[in-house]
Amino acid sequence: MVTAGWGLLSGAPSLVVVALAFLLRAMGGSVNWTYSSVILQARVADAYLGRIFSFDNAANQLATVVGTVVTGAMIQAVGTAQIHIIALVAALTSVVPLAAWVAAVPWMERIDRSRQPAPGGPEALAVPLKGAD
Repeated sequence: MVTAGWGLLSGAPSLVVVALAFLLRAMGGSVNWTYSSVILQARVADAYLGRIFSFDNAANQLATVVGTVVTGAMIQAVGTAQIHIIALVAALTSVVPLAAWVAAVPWMERIDRSRQPAPGGPEALAVPLKGAD
């Protein structure tokens, strides 16, 4: 949705379409942030969660600052009349992490499936302790 939002913004003919493009991009960013938080919680040991989330937040802030500086420099270079080109460059740039994510998710799911116990294996025969619910 982030890539689609930037792509829509690059060709937006009116303020309404610009608003919809930013809404779509923000929705995609929220979905991405939620999924990354859930994945971190599932994969990181509890003792390290605070540090990992701090690093994740710091990386997000760094990316925001770098993106703002680069976008500002691009606007100064091409001028505000060509701002749709900058939005198109942002859309094309966002394809790189999107492609990496699309490739990584099946790989991570295969790893998760390989770590799960086989159905009917010794783990399935274990009797739960009373009061362990």
